[in-house]
Amino acid sequence: MHYRIGQTHPVEGRRGITNETPITPTWYCLFCPPQKEIATRGHLRAHGVYAFFPSREKRWTVRGRTYRRELPEVTGYVFAQFKYEPQWDVMKETRRLITGVLGGSFPYPIATEVIRHMQGLTVEAQKLEEARREMLRVREGDKARIVSGPLAGFIVDVRSVNGKEAQVEGPLSGRMTASIATLERITGMS
Repeated sequence: MHYRIGQTHPVEGRRGITNETPITPTWYCLFCPPQKEIATRGHLRAHGVYAFFPSREKRWTVRGRTYRRELPEVTGYVFAQFKYEPQWDVMKETRRLITGVLGGSFPYPIATEVIRHMQGLTVEAQKLEEARREMLRVREGDKARIVSGPLAGFIVDVRSVNGKEAQVEGPLSGRMTASIATLERITGMS
């Protein structure tokens, strides 16, 4: 048999994590090793399967630079929605990412309402975190606590806020410039 350049043909013995048989979109709970949730989600999405896990964002600041990381609310689980029939035997061959499925030999489908509820909780948790951050953001005239650095724990008066820095004044520290990331507004005081 002759092939033309650019012609594709199926490779014998090679199968994907789903076959071409369409099914009603169904959710399953897959098990993965702890701290492999992001990689598992990426692997599934690369194979055309929508996947997610309930997560939150963690932020921290080191030397004025802010870092962000997505952390799972519960480790070891990824929820995937299949539009084509899953091939569990092929999926389990990627043992480093997918170690099993809820229900074992007879995978148990998860109701769409349960998934929507979990996704809603994730969105709500993110909104609450953003609201908390906004509430603790320092403004001119506030009292704030220094949360990192050699003066951590000191309470200062915020005189002015300019971008990522604030002019603050404290009884022991005097007038100085501090990074906004190192200050936390004290609520209930003005």
